[in-house]
Amino acid sequence: MEQPSQTSQTHPAARTALAALLALAGTAAASAGTVDLPRYPAASPDGNVLLFSWRGDLWKVPGSGGAAVRLTALPSSEGRSAFSPDGSTIVFDSDRDGSRNLYAMKSDGSAVRQLTFGDSACSLAGTGLDGAGRPGAYFESSRENDLYRAARPYMVPLAGGPVERVTDAFGSHPLASADGKAVILERGGSAWFRRGYQGPDQRDVWSLDRASGKWTRHTD
Repeated sequence: MEQPSQTSQTHPAARTALAALLALAGTAAASAGTVDLPRYPAASPDGNVLLFSWRGDLWKVPGSGGAAVRLTALPSSEGRSAFSPDGSTIVFDSDRDGSRNLYAMKSDGSAVRQLTFGDSACSLAGTGLDGAGRPGAYFESSRENDLYRAARPYMVPLAGGPVERVTDAFGSHPLASADGKAVILERGGSAWFRRGYQGPDQRDVWSLDRASGKWTRHTD
């Protein structure tokens, strides 16, 4: 009879200890200045703090340089992040509940709370104000099972609440203007390597004036 592998016999306490050792090793590596392949950088509103994802966790580092500080330490993958407009909150996407959803925490990494719930992946684009002046997190997702399998732009208030469509149009990477009166997004689904393609599915940058409903195309 085949013996179980040593990994399958590992005691839960041993697995916890191993995770802690790996976390310490990652912290030591960051302190030693050996951060390799960081991803998804984001800056605080005043530019004094930078965020990035490394080895599946979120880190922050002074904008002037220095040692990176780990903000998350879970066996999950934290990806894109962004500061709230006032710099007090960090929003990020993570698969810690099994699906990629949005979470918010204080700028020191404490008081983590979940903003979106669902099985469809949510990819954070950034934060900003909505049409009513509320701070929110903007993201793209295919959460409505549309026949046309493309992402739509959404917003969820940072204070918590229902997810809202930014517009009924399909689009990705939505970002709000500084006053929240306009939204900029990417429309089109052509493959990135078809650089010379021009047609009904070409990718362009558009903006939507929320008050008038007017669309403006900024690239062609």
